[in-house]
Amino acid sequence: AVALSSGPMLNGWYKGERTGSGTILWKARELLATGDIDYEGFVELVASSAPSTGFCNTMGTATSMNSLAEALGMTLPGNAAIPAPYRERGQIAYETGRRIVEMVAENLTPDKILTRKAFENAIAVNSAIGGSTNCPIHL
Repeated sequence: AVALSSGPMLNGWYKGERTGSGTILWKARELLATGDIDYEGFVELVASSAPSTGFCNTMGTATSMNSLAEALGMTLPGNAAIPAPYRERGQIAYETGRRIVEMVAENLTPDKILTRKAFENAIAVNSAIGGSTNCPIHL
């Protein structure tokens, strides 16, 4: 089995500053509570954090687990990083489909991919990327 994700969403912008999905929500609530922005500004700031399709583009659980799926060998290289709206996402979808067909012919099943060494690699990758603390639970 090979997985294919939607890819991360693009970066958002608010008043010339980049906004990351998820994390900006806490800042927006704080700015609203302190009166530094009004409700319209709050809505605009929150909306800027999700400007396209895809999973959160900060190093939260979705981004981390997509990186780890790649490290485990369950997705093709590059799958975790290609943004959802990019045309390269269609190409990797095609390549993933081809690889699945090849894996069937090779009788390559998840139990042959998800070895102890693969999990050790995923744990090392999670540490290296500063991945989500939810990852050990999912692994």
